[in-house]
Amino acid sequence: MLIADIFQSALKTLKTRKRQTFLTMLGIIIGIAAIVSLQSLGAGFERNVASNFDTLDADTLVMSKSIAISDRRGMGGGGKPPSSATETVDESFELYLNTSDILDEIAHVEKVVPVITRKITMDGIDEMVTIYGFDFEDYSTVTSSFKANVGEIPLENNATEAIIGNTLHDPWENGTTFYSAGDNITFTVQTFTETGIQSQEITLNISASLQEIGGSSFIGGTSDLGIYVPLDYYRFLFDPEDTEIVSYYLIKLDSDSEEVIASTIEVIETMFDNEVRILSATQIISTMASTFETIQLFLTGIAAISLFVAGIGIMNIMTISLMQRTREIGILKALGMKDRTLLSIFLTEVLLIGLLGSILGIGLGFIFGNVASSFLGSVDGTSGILGHLSGGGGITITLSLSLVFSAIGFGLGTTVIFGFLPAYRASQKPPVETLRME
Repeated sequence: MLIADIFQSALKTLKTRKRQTFLTMLGIIIGIAAIVSLQSLGAGFERNVASNFDTLDADTLVMSKSIAISDRRGMGGGGKPPSSATETVDESFELYLNTSDILDEIAHVEKVVPVITRKITMDGIDEMVTIYGFDFEDYSTVTSSFKANVGEIPLENNATEAIIGNTLHDPWENGTTFYSAGDNITFTVQTFTETGIQSQEITLNISASLQEIGGSSFIGGTSDLGIYVPLDYYRFLFDPEDTEIVSYYLIKLDSDSEEVIASTIEVIETMFDNEVRILSATQIISTMASTFETIQLFLTGIAAISLFVAGIGIMNIMTISLMQRTREIGILKALGMKDRTLLSIFLTEVLLIGLLGSILGIGLGFIFGNVASSFLGSVDGTSGILGHLSGGGGITITLSLSLVFSAIGFGLGTTVIFGFLPAYRASQKPPVETLRME
């Protein structure tokens, strides 16, 4: 019997037994959909997080004061945690502008950029906006994300203009601008004093808006929802005593090798008696990649269990279906069909079920993944950790060819493994015995 005849016979059987075919296929569809949705969602989240950290160059470190043990919540990292539960952090410790002089003397340190930040409120913006003060020229050498989309970034030390993030320029992403170059932007700064809360209204002229980053200042990079002012002018606007304290330092090294990064981190931590925490984009991406790989293996294991359950269902349905065709099998054998030909027909039916179920499962999994992405984005929002890490919006689903082929392979493998035994048993039955059965 020709291969084309075997394929045609198997396809005809599936068409005439649509209910049994669908029930056999259903488990594969669900299992493959689970694998594709979980894997594509995880891969998309990992890619978005990695792109978020791309706002800093690989040879750049971010140094801030360490956080007390009781305050270590959510995402974080870098530096060495306290070696024991009894070791505490000096909460009075601060980083100051003159700390730059100390950092400049460390080997492999090429550039030191102090960054001062504070939260402000603006009319028309629901979230708190961060205003940053740093030297624009120095900052542009340590990050690739500080580029103008509209207008021009002033690099002079005596500049008095502000730069805004892309969200403040085009918040709806439809070309309708909120603020643009040449406009004045007004915001309110609240200061806590002994007599109470004092509010100060400040108006700045905008010279440029940044290109869309799709990330945040999670490890020192720029943010789409931020206002940037030259350091000298920032100190002029606010209390000089308050602006002596630095939020974090960006430290550019002369090499991005792991050895140089690790040794420099160790030197700085020792110098400040572990009162600082240091983040490296390279180390964080490497650590998170390993973490995501573990999580995806775990999720794949869960999905594999669903495929195993689907396989058991396939075996049961195949057994019942072939029992209903016992007389048909007997007639085919009586007409001279060989056992291996009959087995080939049954296995072709199984392969077609696995292939079609896998394709439908991939499509369904992609839809589920997008729905889950939208749901996570709407629930978590741009201020939550998922929105914060994934670039301030939803997670972009990633459906790679390798995932598609792997899913099809899983589907075909499951149907063949669990469908082979019923098919083999049915093909080996003696024709006389099968013809006796009704």
